[in-house]
Amino acid sequence: MLKVMRDSFQQLKWILVFIVALFVLLIFVDWGGAGRTGGSGGNDLGSAAARVDGDTISFDEYRRALFYAEQRLEQMYGQKLTPQMRESLGLEKQVIAQLVDEALLRSEARRMNLEATDEEVRKTILEIPVLNPDGKFVGAELYKTYILGQGYPSVNDFERELKADLTLRKMQSALMSSVAISPAAAEAAFRVRSETAKVQYLLFPSDRIAATTQVTPAEVEAHYKANSNKYAHGEQRRVRYLIADLAQLRAKLTPGDAELKAYYEQNKESFKSRDAVRAAHILIPVAPDASAEATAAAKAKADALVKQLRAGADFAKLAAENSEDPGSKTRGGDVGFFERGRMVPEFENAAFSLQIGEISEPVKTQFGFHILRVSEKRPEGYRPFEEARAELSARYTDERSRTMARDAVAIARTKMEKDKPKDEAALRAIAEASPNVAINDTKWFEKSGSIFGLGRVAAVSDWAFGAKAGDISEIIDTDRGPIVAWLEATRSAGISELADVKERVEAEARRTKAAASAAAELKAAAGSDSIEAVAKKLGLTVEESNVTRGGNVQKLSGDVSALVDAVFSGTAGETVGPVAVEQGAVMARIVEKKQFDPAVWATEKERFTENMRSTEARRMQAALLEKLRKSAKIVTNEQLLGTTRQGV
Repeated sequence: MLKVMRDSFQQLKWILVFIVALFVLLIFVDWGGAGRTGGSGGNDLGSAAARVDGDTISFDEYRRALFYAEQRLEQMYGQKLTPQMRESLGLEKQVIAQLVDEALLRSEARRMNLEATDEEVRKTILEIPVLNPDGKFVGAELYKTYILGQGYPSVNDFERELKADLTLRKMQSALMSSVAISPAAAEAAFRVRSETAKVQYLLFPSDRIAATTQVTPAEVEAHYKANSNKYAHGEQRRVRYLIADLAQLRAKLTPGDAELKAYYEQNKESFKSRDAVRAAHILIPVAPDASAEATAAAKAKADALVKQLRAGADFAKLAAENSEDPGSKTRGGDVGFFERGRMVPEFENAAFSLQIGEISEPVKTQFGFHILRVSEKRPEGYRPFEEARAELSARYTDERSRTMARDAVAIARTKMEKDKPKDEAALRAIAEASPNVAINDTKWFEKSGSIFGLGRVAAVSDWAFGAKAGDISEIIDTDRGPIVAWLEATRSAGISELADVKERVEAEARRTKAAASAAAELKAAAGSDSIEAVAKKLGLTVEESNVTRGGNVQKLSGDVSALVDAVFSGTAGETVGPVAVEQGAVMARIVEKKQFDPAVWATEKERFTENMRSTEARRMQAALLEKLRKSAKIVTNEQLLGTTRQGV
């Protein structure tokens, strides 16, 4: 009965996952170095999935989110997700990234006094029809029964999640309310969208002649001057830094048995494990909103499989043929060892109550019906040295390399403070005299930009933009290893000197010259021939595409504005070009054109303008999240998330 209630709140959350994420995932999911994001090592997350500035994302919340994400995607694709699809989508990372983003937005909402109040939560509950038949609340006991029946551990958990969802909605509403689209801007955008043309075209690729195209220094300088605005930059800094590279240090370390055994004894408590079982399962899925008939059919199928298994059927074979858990079915249903607290309660309780080799009755969870078999049990105790050897070696090597790196950079920094290097040569001399230390150059970078050799490291950017030339930083940790930075120079916003962007300018000048040469060759070959005849003569292919004012042409990338302008300046039946584009030169025959229709605009104006507001609100949310990520402390439990199995 609570399907209506759950849908009303989950739909907002998971539409957000797969609509917003498709637009801004490349901004959201930058796990490599932005802000202060970390993995699971040494973060004391326990069984939590992640922590965002102290706010905890529970593993149950993550698993529930993953389940709904899978359901949405399967509806989108019209089929069950395969392991290959899950891997290519990076589903687990998408989900945890979205949960992190929601936590960041809620934190910002609290800062802006937009957090949902208890009164708003109460009012929302009293507006849910299933809980208020005939306008009267069902009462505390029945309310609790409903909530627990939907898989929530308690009423408080449900109301906490409802409050979080309402807070998100208020934040998104605030973003939406701040967007204003003028009628003129909306009409101009609609013209770009609605004015289209259908063309047949051929591309003479500049790649055919790029290898033999040379540019002179004068041509490079001319290209630079003609396109100088492309090389504009904001305020910048240039830093030289000494680094102890962790990867290089790890490669030098090969711990022996004596070192590992000593390390094992020193850290033995971290290898203590609770009692665990190793289980295999067969999942017969049941959607949360499944009808009684569908649920009964799934239960009947599970019962039939139990009978076969108890009659001696091969569990692995039946799992491969019947289970809908892609993470385990290819391994005969095996999900490996797990301790208490790692699986959903119904699954866990059944597994720990079974004897080795025993086949369970169908166990109902929020994912469907499971048939379990336990193959091994492991009592509480310490993992043996041999079993833990690989992890011991990795942990020892990591800790030892980090200690060596920190010590090496600390010694180098002491030398820097003593010698006060005045130039790059003096700094290099210190690096060469310091074991395990190398000198690197960031080149010019902006505060919010990526740093050459380091990526985005907020601590380095913040220090550099608060220091003066010649200053020496404290030791700063980066993904590559600890560094100590020396600010070489600063410069104001302006146009980059040719020397600083010479390689980029040369490449662009060469592409431009090759495209112009391609246009000349195409024009010479064309004469009065048709596009088809020219294509045959040059061994090219005639393509067909719709062209929009916005500049989208099938199989052509980069700036195609010159071609778009030529097409929309021509008439149906006319051949335009050759026109130089980034990939070469193009000739196009205009098959048909569609002009702006005021009558259509009159009917579409309101809907189109609202869509523009929604798009702008999503862009603002993406920009806000990017900013919040840079200053947030985000820690994800990669080890725990890596054990996730669908339906377990």
